[in-house]
Amino acid sequence: MASPEDFYELFRGPDLLHTAGKIGRRDLLKMSGAALMAHAGFSHGLRTSECGTNTWSLTSGEESVADGLLAAPPLIFPEPREMEKTGQSFGLERAIIFLPDSASPSDSFLAKFLAEELSDRYDLQLETWRGKRLTGVVHPVIFMGSLQNPIVRNYCAQIQFDLTQANLGPEGYILHVDKQGVLIAGSDDAGAFYGLQSLRQLITKSDRDIQVPGVRIRDWPDKPFRGVKVYVPGPGNIQFFKRYLRDFVALYKFNTLMMEMNACMRLD
Repeated sequence: MASPEDFYELFRGPDLLHTAGKIGRRDLLKMSGAALMAHAGFSHGLRTSECGTNTWSLTSGEESVADGLLAAPPLIFPEPREMEKTGQSFGLERAIIFLPDSASPSDSFLAKFLAEELSDRYDLQLETWRGKRLTGVVHPVIFMGSLQNPIVRNYCAQIQFDLTQANLGPEGYILHVDKQGVLIAGSDDAGAFYGLQSLRQLITKSDRDIQVPGVRIRDWPDKPFRGVKVYVPGPGNIQFFKRYLRDFVALYKFNTLMMEMNACMRLD
């Protein structure tokens, strides 16, 4: 198994500078996530490329295990408290996102977040429908929200998920995926947001389709404080900074951001 030191050397090595022009911002965030997983004993593979030795690439967990190099990474990181596979994958191409007419600003934000993620990363545009009930909806459906969302509560009862704020606690959520629908139900708004981050990690794209593997997850945080300290960059790197917050800090469910800035920094 590769150690965290392998990844630290990857960041520090001179060959990384040699290939810096070939490393995209999304690749760098993946490398950061791989380094984080290495602390927990999971990691993506390190490869030697045609550009020379000790350069990098990311490989799937299955390929790494086949080569005898690394332990397979988990489907979701950090690993959920409870997870089982349903055996029914959910296809995203024909899906819609459904919100009640009375959706809260937080639930509307989740729908917008997911729609933008699918468009940006997978070139897939999903429609967001609103209504009081699901009558007449024939598409596969994605539901997201806290327990205050009436459609989320009804769907939890339909699939026999006993979800209350008491049995999940703050920031807890359930994620249920089968061929008919995806449900993200949070004990509060934060829990629904972290459930969406787990869904983001599950999405896979092949030559044929874009799918989410069938799972049934119940999860809640182990630590109430999960923080990252960052130095606010200059104007030229603000776009990457935003992606870092979205594709690393949020994706891995940190809940506190400590920002340091230069006393002379302009904030316009």
